[in-house]
Amino acid sequence: MKSRQHPSRTAAIAAALGAALLTATLDGCNSANSGAGPWLDRRDLPAEPWKGVSEAEYFNYLVMQTPLVTEDDAYHAFLIWVDGRDDATGFGRRIQVLTQRGMMDANWAHAPTDSLTHGRLAAMICRRYDLRTSVALRLVGPVERAARRELEYRKVMVPGGGDGATMSGAEFVNILKKADELLGPQESVATTQPAGIE
Repeated sequence: MKSRQHPSRTAAIAAALGAALLTATLDGCNSANSGAGPWLDRRDLPAEPWKGVSEAEYFNYLVMQTPLVTEDDAYHAFLIWVDGRDDATGFGRRIQVLTQRGMMDANWAHAPTDSLTHGRLAAMICRRYDLRTSVALRLVGPVERAARRELEYRKVMVPGGGDGATMSGAEFVNILKKADELLGPQESVATTQPAGIE
């Protein structure tokens, strides 16, 4: 004899899946500053303190002198981590490169002086490694909450704090190092510099 699910249970499951898909669709949406568009070729952006320093020196700067990582700091470092260099010529171009390569959602809102959040970094890492191992990542893709929980489960990020929690430069570099160690080693400055970060 076949077992039948109760109609209210089926409806509850359908409603939960619908809510998850809606959340995934709206995650990070903000038309005012979404995508690279508002930031391309702007001349009034903050000065980039890393101009003229090597990639290793830049990661050392993040660890030693950055109490809160900004999106501008993070996107520059993320490209160095992935490619070993950042050839983009400004904040808007970095967004454009990362979006074209699938490491950012085109609907995310950006501001160079905003602090990078755990959720945003987790989503970028999951996109970089194309992680779709958990049920949540398979259903809704690498949205911030699902990505952060996946990286917490994999011990790349420390649990707690939530998607909107900010991070120091040392924590940011440590997360990139753990991602390399636990998800797949890549040749990158973040895996070798600076020494003494666990």
